[in-house]
Amino acid sequence: MKEIKIEAHAKINLYLDVLSKKEDGYHNIRSIMQSVSLADELVISNDKDLRLTLSGKFKVTSKRNLALKAAKILQVESGGKQGALICLAKNIPIGAGLGGGSADAAATLIGLNQLWQLNLSLKDLQGMGEKVGADVPFCLQGGTCLVEGIGEKVSPLSCDFNAHVVIAKPPFNLSTKKVYSNFDEAQKFHVPTIESMIAVLHDGNVSGVSSLITNVLEREVILQNPLIGKIKEKALQAGAQGALMSGSGSSVFAIARSKKNAFEIADSLRGLCKHILITTTYHSGVNIF
Repeated sequence: MKEIKIEAHAKINLYLDVLSKKEDGYHNIRSIMQSVSLADELVISNDKDLRLTLSGKFKVTSKRNLALKAAKILQVESGGKQGALICLAKNIPIGAGLGGGSADAAATLIGLNQLWQLNLSLKDLQGMGEKVGADVPFCLQGGTCLVEGIGEKVSPLSCDFNAHVVIAKPPFNLSTKKVYSNFDEAQKFHVPTIESMIAVLHDGNVSGVSSLITNVLEREVILQNPLIGKIKEKALQAGAQGALMSGSGSSVFAIARSKKNAFEIADSLRGLCKHILITTTYHSGVNIF
């Protein structure tokens, strides 16, 4: 029985600006997304039906799981009746703004494309991924990308940005829909230009990137969830070059000065967060083993 092992990498938002709200309730954004080495693990094999099993550090349910949703969409769109057993081990915190569910969906599409020998292009898979979730097209590409529209426009960036990253997940989740709704009611503020961020990423200037990290959703979220602000403050006190909420939260990522500093930052956050993960920036695409 053929078996495919694949990693589904988490993402952080180095830059996130919300441009406008669409009539369908979605938002037009400009974002720079960065993959990190933290990843869920999937093993996909042939089966007569589409089935999903779950394990790992973080508990999730199969109901409305994005990996299974992606598999069903691919099955229908490819016109086949192939089945598969998808075994998913969750290492990425859920409800954290790290794109874990979207990464699982992307990995499933790539894995099944190979298992079922469909020979679909990345563009084809991204079109299907867009039906699953806004972050899936990026997760299919991976690395460092400029992401626009609602997430469907993904442009890889030339990037030499390498850093140790500490991810801290508070003991609560946030609703993406609610976070964006609250932002709609908040007054927008000036942000650095995305072109400045792209330039320092290209040069691999870690301190430059750290000084420009931006998330327009963050300020309103911190007003309602002060712990996120405390995590940022504590990380910076421990020597982080920069700290920011990722996506719509609730996790905070801190860019460390070194591997040693990453452990120092993690230690400083032990009393505030249950889940603290040390990872690195990741520049490859989705890995199949």
